[in-house]
Amino acid sequence: QDIVLMTNGTDRYAGMAVKLTEDGVLEFEGKYGEFKLPVNEIAEIRFARNRMATAAESNPPNVLVRTGPFGAISGSPIRSQDDSIELLNPCIGKIRISLKPVTLIDFNARHIIIDDWSHEF
Repeated sequence: QDIVLMTNGTDRYAGMAVKLTEDGVLEFEGKYGEFKLPVNEIAEIRFARNRMATAAESNPPNVLVRTGPFGAISGSPIRSQDDSIELLNPCIGKIRISLKPVTLIDFNARHIIIDDWSHEF
């Protein structure tokens, strides 16, 4: 199941992300119905492992940079300095991230604890 965590830190939805609309709404089918979730209220979407595309073996290693209180971005590390890290993200290209709001840099983000959570909420 896909899992959507909301920015309020409490609410979460389990089911299937169906569509992201042009006006910034995630259409989501859950166990208890269909939901329209505004993306500006979504902290994170964890896609089900069996629905994720497999990465090509030639892809460079990625890191996951988590920022507080919400947010994360991944990419291939290019360089770092005392106060920043530069990543190559496949969607937006090169990005330089200040380390001030960073709470975690995960060098092995393939196994994510939330994937092992029970789906019987």
